[in-house]
Amino acid sequence: MIRNKLFIATAAFAASLGLHAQTGACTFETQDYKSISTYDTWADSPFRDGRLEGHARIVDNPYKDDNNPSDKVLAFQRSRYGGQFYGARIELNEPIELSPTTKYVHVLIYSPKGGEMGLVGLGNRADRPGQKTDVVQVTTLATLKASEGGWCDAVFPVFGNEGARILSIVVAPDASFNPGASPDFMTYIDDIVVDDNASPRIVTGDYPVNFDPDQTMTRTDRHLNNVRFTSGGKSGGSVTTSGCTSRVYVDLTESGVVNAKPGDLIEPIYGFTGNSMHSYTYIDFGNDGRFDVDLESDNPAQNSDLVAYSYYEGKNSLGEEVAQGINCTSPAFTLPADLPRGFYRVRSKIDWNNVDPAGCLTSGNSIIDNGGNIVDYLLNVHSDSVKLNLDARMCTVTMDDGSALKDSVAFGRAFRLAITMDGDYRLTGLEVTHGYNHEQPQYVHGNRQWQVDEIDANGRTTITIPASYVDGDLSISVKFENAPVGIDNVDKASPAIDVTVEQGTLVLRSQSEQPYRVISADGRIVAEGRLKGTKKISGLPVGAYTVNEVKCVVR
Repeated sequence: MIRNKLFIATAAFAASLGLHAQTGACTFETQDYKSISTYDTWADSPFRDGRLEGHARIVDNPYKDDNNPSDKVLAFQRSRYGGQFYGARIELNEPIELSPTTKYVHVLIYSPKGGEMGLVGLGNRADRPGQKTDVVQVTTLATLKASEGGWCDAVFPVFGNEGARILSIVVAPDASFNPGASPDFMTYIDDIVVDDNASPRIVTGDYPVNFDPDQTMTRTDRHLNNVRFTSGGKSGGSVTTSGCTSRVYVDLTESGVVNAKPGDLIEPIYGFTGNSMHSYTYIDFGNDGRFDVDLESDNPAQNSDLVAYSYYEGKNSLGEEVAQGINCTSPAFTLPADLPRGFYRVRSKIDWNNVDPAGCLTSGNSIIDNGGNIVDYLLNVHSDSVKLNLDARMCTVTMDDGSALKDSVAFGRAFRLAITMDGDYRLTGLEVTHGYNHEQPQYVHGNRQWQVDEIDANGRTTITIPASYVDGDLSISVKFENAPVGIDNVDKASPAIDVTVEQGTLVLRSQSEQPYRVISADGRIVAEGRLKGTKKISGLPVGAYTVNEVKCVVR
């Protein structure tokens, strides 16, 4: 999807948010470039000495969509015989002036392979008119890998010495170390712009970040330790972020959960090692896979997913003027009173003066260089009680005190069930589905809404449902099996005849000839005679029987 624009009040404020002026390099809709060709930085490339001919030309956009509705694009055939930085060369109408300050070249790319993308800047120094125009000034990789089979915005950081300039750019859609291992493929390039904003123009996937999700920390003096929530004046839980010592981004949505009720006043508390950084808290209220950041009159707008921040352009999220230095203490915020129950993704970010939920990558203020972190976890918006549904067959279930089963129980509190099985069955355990909307998909944009856990009976008939399972509505199924086949002796067994029981069958054994008589519980003679050896009496209904005064039960 196209990255959501930030809603802002003034032009000055907009500039500070990162809506930077863009320099259009070319769109390919018109002749807004000098020439199109191919280029390879590999000195022995067959595309440099004429052994092979490269293929690049303007074509109709074969993958027109909302992300790129352009009519014309640049098509380029990526050859297995090219080097790592073999690509389409676009000679620009206007040069890109380099300086020690980083600029960002944005290129829309459609690649069926995805992966690493590269850019080469060819040019010369403006004060050296005799210098060749194809001297390599910049070789760089995109800040993010390309996705497969969709338009993405490849962002390339470029900088250099004062006076150097880029006259042509070479876009290499497969900058892998061993491009010859893959077959040729067609890729498409469009809408090249240059600005000072490192954020990609197109966001793909749910809850993206502006860097490789596996990005390692580049400094050890700063990292997020934990995040705690106070909710309605009480502890709403916390998440420990030990992974932030090694990675910039950590996904804790499978284990990290904080709790709150609709209408609660929430205070996020950040435990941070280091100094001179700011905190930002986001909640995806729409459960739509993204954090919508809207600012209005210097404060989060009413429906913004940005719910609190400690510092941005001299103010906190309440609009109060605050100092710029160490300031990770965010103001409290109030959850909407009508917010439906469920699990919502929360993002906690440590960054510097930047509200982009995906992290700041602007030169000189990068979340990576600054030692910031981004952590995702879940918020459980709940009520005081949760529904209790029971699927119980071949048994009777009550609360552990013998009272009737309830249709709701207190949120977050353990409770006990007493289970009495019918005579011919044995309790094996419980299957507990807990959470919200059990009939709907378990995951919504990667956020778990319910899960299933099992509790073994282990011979018990009173079983505790732990508090950790009472995190939403409960659906409990009683698991059972047929009672083991066996014999129940009331009197001492006859020494003359040994009686055992198989499924629906009595087995009589005697080493000497003995009389026997089998009588059912209702007094009927089922079988009688004389026995020496082994005799099986099969097809018996479940029930109690007497064999020569010895009582037994067929199951």
